[in-house]
Amino acid sequence: IYFAPVDDASRREAFAIMTRLRARGRSCDGDRGGRSLKGMMRQAATLGAERTVIMGPRECERGVAVVREMQTGEQTEVPLSQLEESL
Repeated sequence: IYFAPVDDASRREAFAIMTRLRARGRSCDGDRGGRSLKGMMRQAATLGAERTVIMGPRECERGVAVVREMQTGEQTEVPLSQLEESL
């Protein structure tokens, strides 16, 4: 699972979720800043991520994240309250 946070606020939220997922034994990584969304998607593909979680200001404002299946390109909005369980 690769997290692609677009701004500082979503980056903090993404890293909090990643910490909880790692505590449960899940493998995940994320951008630590500086890349464009396109660059983050390239990095996710390079790392072989099955899914990428895209989080930006609009998504966080609405309380959702976009989960992209990297093989098919299918994207689904998932409420943040259900994100950890859906991954």
